[in-house]
Amino acid sequence: MDTDLGEAVKNVTDELSDLYIPTEVETVEKPLSPSQLLSFYRRFVQKNIPVKITGCTDDWPAGTKWTDEYLSSKLENTMVTVAITPNGLADAICDGVFTLPFERSIKFKEFVAELNNPRDDRVLYLQQQNNSFNTEFSKLMDDIDP
Repeated sequence: MDTDLGEAVKNVTDELSDLYIPTEVETVEKPLSPSQLLSFYRRFVQKNIPVKITGCTDDWPAGTKWTDEYLSSKLENTMVTVAITPNGLADAICDGVFTLPFERSIKFKEFVAELNNPRDDRVLYLQQQNNSFNTEFSKLMDDIDP
C-alpha cells in the first residue's frame, strides 16, 4: 500500500475510533428492570457499543460446581469441537494471512487431559459457536439458569 494512502487510512481509523468506540467499557449491573431494557438497547445494542454486564451468573450452580473433575465426570465421553492452532492465534492475521483454526471433534476427557498437560506444538481451545452449549454441553444445562 502506498505510504500516503496508508497514512490516510490510519487517520480515518483513528478519527472513527474517537467518534464511535469508547475508550473505556462501561459496566452495567444485572438484573435490568423492564423499564431499563429499552434504554439499554438504545445505548449499547443499537449503537454496537461494548458493555460489561456483571451479576448475570452469580446464582448459577455452575459457579461452584464446575471444576475439572466435575466437568470431566459429566462430559467424559461427550464429543466436543476443539479449535487447534500452533500458537493460540486463530481468526487472526498470522504472517500476513487471515487464518482460521483447524477444528476437530474429540472426547471432552481428552481435551481436559491436554489442558492439564499441554503439548509444545499446539494449543487446543473450545470456541464452537452457534448453540454449542445446547448441542455439545447439554449435560450441563441443569447448572445454569438460561
